[in-house]
Amino acid sequence: MRPASSLRPAIIALALLAPAAARADATAEQAQSLEQQLHDWVNGLVGAVIGIGDRPVHLTADGDHYKVEIPLQAAAAAVGFDAADATITATARPLPGDRWALDNIHIPASLHITGPAGGTNPDIDWSMKIAEQQISAVIDPSLTTVSSFDAEVRGQSSTTAAGSGGHISQIEHYVAHSVWLPTGDGRMDMLGNSTGDKMAMSQTMADGSPMNWSVEHVTNNIRIDAVAAASFGTMVRTIMAMVPVAMSAQQSGTPSDGLPPEARGAARSVVLQLRDLWSGFSMDETMDRVRIEAAGHGGSISKVAFGLAGGTRQGKLDLHMSMAVDGLESPEIPAGPLHDFVPRHIALKPRLFGVSIEDATQLALRAIDSDGTNANELTDQAMALLRKAPVTVGLDGVEIDLGSARLRGGGEVRIAAANDMTGHADIVVIGLDALIKQASAVRELKQGLPFLIMVKGFGKQEGNATSWKITYTGKKIMVNDNDLSAMLPGVK
Repeated sequence: MRPASSLRPAIIALALLAPAAARADATAEQAQSLEQQLHDWVNGLVGAVIGIGDRPVHLTADGDHYKVEIPLQAAAAAVGFDAADATITATARPLPGDRWALDNIHIPASLHITGPAGGTNPDIDWSMKIAEQQISAVIDPSLTTVSSFDAEVRGQSSTTAAGSGGHISQIEHYVAHSVWLPTGDGRMDMLGNSTGDKMAMSQTMADGSPMNWSVEHVTNNIRIDAVAAASFGTMVRTIMAMVPVAMSAQQSGTPSDGLPPEARGAARSVVLQLRDLWSGFSMDETMDRVRIEAAGHGGSISKVAFGLAGGTRQGKLDLHMSMAVDGLESPEIPAGPLHDFVPRHIALKPRLFGVSIEDATQLALRAIDSDGTNANELTDQAMALLRKAPVTVGLDGVEIDLGSARLRGGGEVRIAAANDMTGHADIVVIGLDALIKQASAVRELKQGLPFLIMVKGFGKQEGNATSWKITYTGKKIMVNDNDLSAMLPGVK
């Protein structure tokens, strides 16, 4: 029988279920033993903050499998909330190789949570309903083979009341799949994807005004490479152990500058583990047919796309982002000449590179050890790191489509200090003449004509395309070999 400490908390979303099946023989004695293992393991994670009950999970032997019950009432009460008559259920069945199938995972079809429990005016009143659900998982608690999780939910809705505001959300159909792929070196790749149809939310703001948004369809993909499962579990336990120390310091009126001495060792441990927690990640999300109404205004977008990816290159942070908006519409912009200037497509691909992982880690450790009295010294050290390893902020691509004119470009800025920057950019606009002519017929845009004409004057014309090659060094800016430094703020 595996000890509870061998369970990898990287599958924390299913951790309350995974340890419940460590032997193929389903007997009452083993059920009791597994309950105790689970209690000890969860208590090791959160016991310093939350007093969990003796039986956070109930296991019952039933032929060749276990019946699993997770009463939410006790868990909610431990943090001051009430979740009456709420229990998650499942069946745990053994598979070859100490793997386990968790079938018929069932979240209460009607769930109501209020809190803090016993209050005459609860801060939170949250309820959820699910019409249909199919949730299952295949898990290897040792994480030496593949583990997976699948869920399909229909007709989910939730209502929240908090203070003077609240919200109602709905989703017609939701499907999610995730998989944990061990890499054989104590690490694993985590992959997940999901889709959702007909999502909507109605929000009452604190001032009483409504805000509504809806999405017809959404897709999401995420990948985290080489996650150090053991480090993740250790980090969770360390953070949990820090919470009561921080709470005690706050209650005793200890100044907030710097961490309490007894918490600094734990904070250093977390920072050191974060340094090598994973090797990289990527995610992307696409939303189709988005509608928003708020504060008496509204509009729609046919498609919104967002992406984020990060990793390390040459020991430095390498972060890439992408954002795109298509089909922006609003009834507040009437049909006519002005409507033609609403962008049909906007896309940006920003990038950040150059932050040294090791240097940033050492700076964070010095900040933890600080008592809050040497902020200027820490700032000087941060500036020194910047000079040692300059940061590059770039746009790998920018696209704006106005119909009559299309802009394409990109560039980057290298920052070595607040007053030490260099950079370059290349921009091309196709149809600038048509844009100027079109803007001259729109009263609201005429005041911008002198700027457009001046910009065109610095451009290089090639057929229907106007281009600008921009370089910046020190306090000197060049645009197509024209020195425009005198136009910079603060330059005489």
